[in-house]
Amino acid sequence: MSDPRATGLAVHARNRRQPEDNLTGRTGSGGLAGLIDGHGEIPDNGQLPVYVRIRAGRAEKKIDQVPLLACCFQILSITKITQEYRKSELKKQRQIQSRPEFQTVRARRVLSHAHPSLYIGRSLVAAASPALPPQATPRRIVDWPAMARPSRRQLLLATLCVAASLLGAQATGADARTAAGVYELRVGDFSVKVTNWGARLVSVVLPDSKGNLADVVLGKDTIAEYVNDTSYFGPITGRVGQRISRGRFVLDGEVYHLERNDGRNTIHGGGTAFSRSAWTVKEYVGGGDSPRITFFYRSFDGEQGFPGSLDAYVTYRLSSPYTLGVHMNATALDRATPVNLLLHAYWNLGGHGAGDVLGHTLRLFASRHAVLDEELLPSSGRVEPVAGTPLDFRAPTPIGARIRQVTGGRVVGYDANYVIDGEPEGMRPVAHVQDCASGRAVELWANQATVQLYTGNWLNNTKGKDGKVYNQYAGFTLETMGYVDAVNHPEFPSQTLLPGQEYKHDMVFKFSF
Repeated sequence: MSDPRATGLAVHARNRRQPEDNLTGRTGSGGLAGLIDGHGEIPDNGQLPVYVRIRAGRAEKKIDQVPLLACCFQILSITKITQEYRKSELKKQRQIQSRPEFQTVRARRVLSHAHPSLYIGRSLVAAASPALPPQATPRRIVDWPAMARPSRRQLLLATLCVAASLLGAQATGADARTAAGVYELRVGDFSVKVTNWGARLVSVVLPDSKGNLADVVLGKDTIAEYVNDTSYFGPITGRVGQRISRGRFVLDGEVYHLERNDGRNTIHGGGTAFSRSAWTVKEYVGGGDSPRITFFYRSFDGEQGFPGSLDAYVTYRLSSPYTLGVHMNATALDRATPVNLLLHAYWNLGGHGAGDVLGHTLRLFASRHAVLDEELLPSSGRVEPVAGTPLDFRAPTPIGARIRQVTGGRVVGYDANYVIDGEPEGMRPVAHVQDCASGRAVELWANQATVQLYTGNWLNNTKGKDGKVYNQYAGFTLETMGYVDAVNHPEFPSQTLLPGQEYKHDMVFKFSF
């Protein structure tokens, strides 16, 4: 298949006093200021060597570091690219006008060999970029709102020229490792495909009891479709997966405001977090005795509102017979920060287009669950036994047997957080699922405290792979992780990493038929 390249850029503005106007770039009377600095040659990791620091308003003491090309697209986004984008941003601004908090001005560029396309709003591409060296000294200040129109045009043209030059250098050199592509791992008739767009699981193909092959992971046909995906088909989510209440938390006495992308809450790290970023391919071995691939992503201080820089690695590894390992590691670089990575893959053991999973038999090695409210948050902090409730899967039970009895949430279905039996840091069984029709089964092991069972409640006429359409209950997820919203619940085990500390999350899927 083709090897499309993607370059992702972002500009973040943080102002605790006044909300930022995403269309004009003004924050109170402070305006938008960008400090432009050039540094060195293109590094080995393939990222752009020129950087822009963006801050909004005088109230902001700290500025983020982003590639120069972000300045170009920041200007484009400020100057009204499309009427549709302007309308959506105005609507969003009215909703948030009453609360000052972290805002993100977004602009992204998707680049392929055949056709460069600009995506605005929810159609975004993000990519990690190296930090600006501390010794670098800014040499020019640009105040966009205060500039005359001729000067604006000249700056925009110059920025576009520099950006095009840098993109050309990247497309022929080290940037190949961050180009969005699909990679296959194979052992015999057992095949797994992944993409570095969100370090995402794309497909898992294996035989059934009669030897018929089928892909048992729900997803999309192309990377471009994953860019617009809002159902989280197969990505690694972070910096904190699952929900954070009110999009805020307190750490070391400081309040951090996050991007709210689930009503008044934050889910899966925010709208343009790990799942919507191009990861770097660090190692790729497609065949042999141990097929594997490792992705790397650097999340910078202030990204989506989280403190401190974080290095994250994800490795997918195949082994016989029919075993897939997913290994997630992260290290806090300079500040304490919460971390809770998870794999959000939808499974249907009958095949990704085989209908619903209500007939799948599920056993969970979990005798307790975190009590969730209507927003699927553990607001009470209570953990209760599953015995005598529709959440009880301690014995093998069809997923659909009691699904209509599940209460809470906004739609009928499972979206429940279970506390896994056993020691939280040791590898232990989490779940066993079987599809009697095909004979396929999977046993999941992990070293996390909880697992989120979700039954695709919000899937509704969703376009999938191979022309298939996914409807409610077309797949299930088993998301091993820490406790939901632990950053706001001191009674739950901490998810905070101190500088130099390492986070480890291991999952093993053992398939049979």
